[in-house]
Amino acid sequence: MNNTIEMLGARRFLSHHIGAEVYYDSRHQVIKTSFAGGGHGELIKELQPDGRYRNQILFIVSPEGERSTIEYTL
Repeated sequence: MNNTIEMLGARRFLSHHIGAEVYYDSRHQVIKTSFAGGGHGELIKELQPDGRYRNQILFIVSPEGERSTIEYTL
């Protein structure tokens, strides 16, 4: 699969990459990637006034659906 962009409307889109999907809207970036053996990780980032993204929350999901959460502080 080649890298592709999927427009969702309302200034939202998905960027598909080999091994990852990245969702963008006006304030957030969400990166989802699959792990070998099943499960996946999701990293939610928030856009800062200086234009950089700050990590907010990381979810690790096991193949059985169990979730671990890491919340980043300011």
